[in-house]
Amino acid sequence: MRPLIVGEGPARGWLAERMPNATFMGHLSGAALGRAVASADILINPSVTEAFGNVNLEAMASGLAVVSADIASASALIADGKTGLLVPAGQAEAYVDAVVGLMTDEKRRRTVRAAAAAAAIRHRWSDVLEDVAAAYCHVLHIPLAPAVEQAA
Repeated sequence: MRPLIVGEGPARGWLAERMPNATFMGHLSGAALGRAVASADILINPSVTEAFGNVNLEAMASGLAVVSADIASASALIADGKTGLLVPAGQAEAYVDAVVGLMTDEKRRRTVRAAAAAAAIRHRWSDVLEDVAAAYCHVLHIPLAPAVEQAA
C-alpha cells in the first residue's frame, strides 16, 4: 500500500507523522488532479461537508473503489457494497475495515471498481442542472422553462 494524499487540510502534519511512506501532493486541479485520481485503486473520502459529492463521483468515473462517509451526498451516488462502501462518519476503524477488505479481496475490489465506473456514466451535468432548475420552479410555483420541461 502506498498512500497518496491529495489536498491540503489541518490534518496534514498529523498524517505525515503517522504515515511517513505517504506521498503528499497538496492541492491539485485540472489534468494533475485527474492523473492523481486515475492512478489510484481506492479513494478514501471522510468528508462530511461535501454538498454534492464531486470527489466521489470523479473517483467512481475513474474506476476507483470509493470508501466514503455515509452522508446524504455520498449515499445519493453510492450503492453501499455495490458501487462503493459507505461507513459511519468519524469512525476510523470502519474505514480501516472497509479498505483492508478491498485490499485483500481483489475480486471484490475489481467488481466494485467496475460497478462504480458504470454508475458514474449515468450522471450528466445537464441532467443534474435540469433537476435543480425543475426543483426551483416547483418550489417557486413558476412554470418550467421549455428546455427543462422537455427533459422532465
